[in-house]
Amino acid sequence: MNNVAKQYDCGLICIKLAISHVCDVKSALMDVQQLHIFVEVVNAGSFAKAARILDRDPSLISRSIASLEAHLGVRLFQRSTRVLSLTDSGARYLARIKPILDALSEAEDELRVESGKVSGRVTLTASVAFGQMCLLPLMAELMATFPLIDLDLKLTDSNLDLLEENIDLAIRLTPAFESDLIGYKLFNTHYKVVASPEYLNNHSSIQSPDDLEHHKCLVFSMAQYRTAWMFINNDGQQTKININSQLALSSALALKECTKQGLGVCLLADWLIKDEIKQGNLVDVLPEYKVTATDFHTAAWLLYPSRHYVPNRVRAVIEFLKNKLADNNFI
Repeated sequence: MNNVAKQYDCGLICIKLAISHVCDVKSALMDVQQLHIFVEVVNAGSFAKAARILDRDPSLISRSIASLEAHLGVRLFQRSTRVLSLTDSGARYLARIKPILDALSEAEDELRVESGKVSGRVTLTASVAFGQMCLLPLMAELMATFPLIDLDLKLTDSNLDLLEENIDLAIRLTPAFESDLIGYKLFNTHYKVVASPEYLNNHSSIQSPDDLEHHKCLVFSMAQYRTAWMFINNDGQQTKININSQLALSSALALKECTKQGLGVCLLADWLIKDEIKQGNLVDVLPEYKVTATDFHTAAWLLYPSRHYVPNRVRAVIEFLKNKLADNNFI
């Protein structure tokens, strides 16, 4: 028996001891899956949310917890119409079994790696535009590289709570991120003021940021993006320009399409428009300026929850994305 298998067997024995120690139960081995459900309910804060995360029927979750409580002879949760919280016994029980369950998961993961089979589900979230432009082109290679990994790609412009939604990884475009997350900078993001050749042929020239006050501008429909753009010239001088917009859209992809159709001048991220600029479909009208609507120091960050153990399936996807989206390989 190798060391990993021994660690797995020891973990199962420890679960027996934890149950006996906390609740004075002298019984056979507890159903490990039942314990995982218990931990997931604690993390989710409700039976219904845990059911959604685990893709199980809510009644199954409720029955599992009731069965566990009956087996242990204690109440693990205080239930009310609005709040689900651990009892003192439940908190002590969680503290004993959580490290053991983590160790079991780690041991199982190591066995899979030894057999050359990195497998399991990995959940990744990103904005719709970033997902379509930067992630979807990588999916075929990712699936071929890790054929036993099931990827759940959640594309949304909402910042999902990674812990609450049980998400393994997120890619976010931001100058900073929450302190309870671990972050790896994929690349710095920059913005460009662009227009189509057709628009530029039919309107007055744009030689400086001040000229934008006489042009139709397309804007993102969030408050901080609608009214002004900020510029820094080669001498480091910063200017804030009020812009006139007739069209506001909530989608970066839609903004890009409308700009290509010649509807106006737009501020768009470099990763979103690099191909259009190369192909001549869009023109960077103020290339000598740094520009932003909110912050000059933004980046694409690969984020994941801070925890003692990161499963190898998640690590594999992290390293793949680092290699494919890092500065020198992407922008």
